[in-house]
Amino acid sequence: MRLIVRRSPDGHQTPILTNRTDLTAAQVAYRMGTRWRRENYFKYAREHFALDALDSYADHPDDPDRLVPNPAKARALTQVGAARGNVEDAEAGVCGAIEEAEVRARRPGSGGKATVDPAAETALSAAEDDLAAAKAASRATPSHLPLGQVRPGSRLLETERKLLTHAIRMSAYNTESALARLIRLHYARGHDEARALMREAFTLPGDLEIIGSTLHVRLDPGLAPRCSRAIAALCVELTDTQTRYPGTDLTIAYIVKNHTGTA
Repeated sequence: MRLIVRRSPDGHQTPILTNRTDLTAAQVAYRMGTRWRRENYFKYAREHFALDALDSYADHPDDPDRLVPNPAKARALTQVGAARGNVEDAEAGVCGAIEEAEVRARRPGSGGKATVDPAAETALSAAEDDLAAAKAASRATPSHLPLGQVRPGSRLLETERKLLTHAIRMSAYNTESALARLIRLHYARGHDEARALMREAFTLPGDLEIIGSTLHVRLDPGLAPRCSRAIAALCVELTDTQTRYPGTDLTIAYIVKNHTGTA
């Protein structure tokens, strides 16, 4: 095992434990960061991007020859575990019977001898036979079967539309993440509430007006003045990028009404 500690510029340290010896420390830290990012995306998308929603009711037959886990295998493994537990209990019973025999052997008049209760050994032998039978049944049970045998008539939702909507959701998440990083600089509670503030900004009504070669996007103020000031400051940063509206020669300018853009 390797212990790699990543130290952030602010001094925060993140320990990473791995058994990968073929990667450099930087590669391990990068891969761990991307894994956290994926986990954060799925959690956030389920809450705010309807990740699990049905995008289409269209479906098509699934591949009946596709191998899937066999439910009977899981049940067989469960029986093996239960049988193994019974063997352990029976072994404990034998130990208890031996201890009881030792106690009787030390009693006066026993001649230093005592018979171990044969029922304990019989129970252990039966438990071992059951474990052997459970293991044999588990080995004989295939781990995977064709889908047609496990779930006949299975169908899949339309794949193409699902992939397209997922791509749109991921793009929206990446855009929101980038804007949240920018607005943190202009909002006192940006570390905790940047995304919530961006969700509010996305729903603000506003006006569109073309003046010359500029597309002016004028947003109405938010519910709280401090939120409006932060969004106005973000608008200044976005305007400074001189971004063109796709498919046109219009430069986009953002502003929050009645705000100068300073936080």
